[in-house]
Amino acid sequence: MPLTSPGKLEKLQIVAFSDRDRTMRIGMFEAMFNPESFSLSYSVVYAKVDAMGSGGQQTNFVHSERSPSSITLTLDGTGYAETGSPGSQLLSVADRVEQLLDLGVRVNGSTHEPNFLRLQWGRGVIQKLDCRIRQLECRYTLFARDGSPLRAEVTLSFDEDKSNKKRAQEENRSSPDVSHLRQVRAGDTLPLMCQRIYGSSAHCTLVARANDLDDFRRLRPGQVLVFPPLE
Repeated sequence: MPLTSPGKLEKLQIVAFSDRDRTMRIGMFEAMFNPESFSLSYSVVYAKVDAMGSGGQQTNFVHSERSPSSITLTLDGTGYAETGSPGSQLLSVADRVEQLLDLGVRVNGSTHEPNFLRLQWGRGVIQKLDCRIRQLECRYTLFARDGSPLRAEVTLSFDEDKSNKKRAQEENRSSPDVSHLRQVRAGDTLPLMCQRIYGSSAHCTLVARANDLDDFRRLRPGQVLVFPPLE
């Protein structure tokens, strides 16, 4: 990330990519005004299993995650926002809303799904946060005489979205000499999960046997697998 000047006002940016690894950039939206606040949600996911010899349950750690819950952006089409005088040639509020919808909500005709996003904002908490839009809510607050919107507040709700490569880099801290539970996510394969945990994909047979998998090539998203310790 390029160094920023201490006196420069850094604007929040939403950068769109067509691939989950965020290598093929296709567009960017820069906030007119930085949000006054935003929230980050930290959660821990556990798999609940029946405790042996008991009517209760025990929880086993699957993974932890961080998501930017929501950010509210103000869109202004009066002309005062950037020039201090009305009538400047700016994108209208309606055009800016369409830009956001195209960037992260509507289906990309080439990939057949919404784009992959990255939030960037200077050197703060949101420096490079990979995510996807879950919901966009727009509240129009000012109108011209013809009814066209002049100001709006757009609330964006996000879900964290890490690439397999990024998750692998973070999970490589795990030790291969203890058991691990992992939840299968879209795009996961057993060789890739073994590579992340053991540092080698050569242990697929061991993991398949430990989970009674008849066909380890067909993993189901949401499925929880146990990765036993290596002897």
